[in-house]
Amino acid sequence: MLRKHLLLSGITDYFLIIRLCLFSTLPLLINISSHAQIISPILNEAKSLVISFNAPFIKANKIKSVTKHISTKPDNQMIIDKGLMEYYEFDTAGNLTYSFTTEIKATTENEVLDYTYTRKGKRVPFYKTEYSYLYDTTFVFYTYDNKNRMTIKRNSIIGREVFRSHYYEYNDSGVVKKETVIREVNSAENIRDFKTGMQTVLSIEGFTYEKMAAGQTKKRFLNDEGRVYKEGIVYSDDKGQVTEEAFDFVVTWIKERNTYKYNSKGYLLDKKLSSNDGYSSHESFEYDPGEADTFNGIHIFKDGIKTKDISYIYDKTTKFLESDVSRDHKNASIAIARYEYDCY
Repeated sequence: MLRKHLLLSGITDYFLIIRLCLFSTLPLLINISSHAQIISPILNEAKSLVISFNAPFIKANKIKSVTKHISTKPDNQMIIDKGLMEYYEFDTAGNLTYSFTTEIKATTENEVLDYTYTRKGKRVPFYKTEYSYLYDTTFVFYTYDNKNRMTIKRNSIIGREVFRSHYYEYNDSGVVKKETVIREVNSAENIRDFKTGMQTVLSIEGFTYEKMAAGQTKKRFLNDEGRVYKEGIVYSDDKGQVTEEAFDFVVTWIKERNTYKYNSKGYLLDKKLSSNDGYSSHESFEYDPGEADTFNGIHIFKDGIKTKDISYIYDKTTKFLESDVSRDHKNASIAIARYEYDCY
């Protein structure tokens, strides 16, 4: 199991730290559904791990924001709190409307004079190293229509002013028929009051869907000139869940083959993405035995090599996510996160 694997990776003491020290203070009155969880693995076209906040859970529990505080621990070293964090904000319908993530852009070392004392009380001076950090923050804004479908997703790419924005349009069946990517400037003084300034269209992509047979849909990808550049078959089961995608690029030799497996609740158990140009990823998801809607963790592989394990820990009563632990095999380190909540 995932938790056992993490413990065997040398972090037993750090799981104890999480359980004893890092739990958030949660609201006392919580509206809990027995068939809901705060996060869940979902399926979309992203070529990476996708963990989504569960909008019905967020709405039912009137969660306004979630703050994730992250500490790191390189192997054989102490836990380091560098002030890293992620922040997520929601509307009253449970939709994610705003988020930001901090990363360290630069580190400065300073030698500081300090003192220690001998058993006889004699003061002994020494120098210690203190670190200060310069942060880089990425901001994301989300906009929805009256059917709670995302219509705009804006990601900051240069400071607080320049964004790469994705605009989505839907067909009568509720699936995306057009995606326009625009570079745009936020002309508002306050970043939270986004005001569209100069815009430059970077790309336009269209999508068409043709029912071929039961459980088979032909999907075509159109460039900004309306020409098909990629197409293939999307296979789905009797519940409408996508089980396989087989796409070919029209003018190149590249082929994409993706497969998906689910549990009885419709959450992903296994996700494999690959192409013959050398790309390969595999994500294996874990759930509580006998309680298939509680997502416990994930194993992540790239090109056949395990790169990361993540384990999620919840409050048993409220089902709020309290902490997570991720093991980065490539960089030989552990990240420990604790979650805090603000409610309407």
